[in-house]
Amino acid sequence: MPPTAMPPITVSPAALSHAALSSSGPPVAATTSPGPTLAPAATGTCRLLQVDGLRALAALAVVAYHYTTRYQEVFPAAAALPAALRWGNRGVNLFFAISGFVIVMTLQRSRSASQFTASRFARLYPAYWGAIALTTVAMLLLPLPDESLSVGQVLANLTMLHRFFGVHDVDGAYWSLQIELIFYVWMLALWALGGLRHVVPMCLAWTAASLVTRLAEAHGSALPVAWSDALMLYWFPW
Repeated sequence: MPPTAMPPITVSPAALSHAALSSSGPPVAATTSPGPTLAPAATGTCRLLQVDGLRALAALAVVAYHYTTRYQEVFPAAAALPAALRWGNRGVNLFFAISGFVIVMTLQRSRSASQFTASRFARLYPAYWGAIALTTVAMLLLPLPDESLSVGQVLANLTMLHRFFGVHDVDGAYWSLQIELIFYVWMLALWALGGLRHVVPMCLAWTAASLVTRLAEAHGSALPVAWSDALMLYWFPW
């Protein structure tokens, strides 16, 4: 008789997080229950389709914000568009929240620190370098008013760490990638040191430090931006 079609496998987010956080060995098998649908990826791992959908919505929101709102702020002399998506920049916050949700599962699938580092490098840098190259060529062919690039600036931007050295962005839209990179470094360090076994106290302490930093900033005692970014004091709560 013909084989019976198997229903899609679903697991609850709580089961995934518990499996990832409670063991340094293979993931604990999760019981099936209604939840996000998992789809097999080309690498043999599974992807949460609903999370991918949220990523797409966040990307569209950010693109719409830049074209309808941010462009007008940077170039006020340009003709205004009939509509503006001023809240579209919140797509960045959604990206960071998604990263915080999936990073533990990514670490759990990694067999070593070097494998995690290689996978994160492949995720960030090739596309980023391609975008830097396209932006540089566009700026050379179609220069913008009061905007210019130097060879040193472009080379520094290729590291994705240029802001720590006071070098301006080739394109300001890429600023969030440095935050993402710093987040990966922190999560790898905590994973290697066993800090993710105590994730709730760690998150509470980090969030408290972020709150203290914001209160100090409101009273005129702000940390240098480089320190705030390196310690994730502004973006960690997301």
